[in-house]
Amino acid sequence: MGFRVFGVAIGAPRATEADSALQAPCDNLRPIEDLTDVHAAADLFRVI
Repeated sequence: MGFRVFGVAIGAPRATEADSALQAPCDNLRPIEDLTDVHAAADLFRVI
């Protein structure tokens, strides 16, 4: 259908494992531990 699904796992490092429920529907799943980390936030916006 021409769309992509991006996911953000906040504070849940296991959510990005291969067998997680979020991994299956997402084309790109990014983990982030600290929303105040400017480098992590920049990485999120770079891929969108």
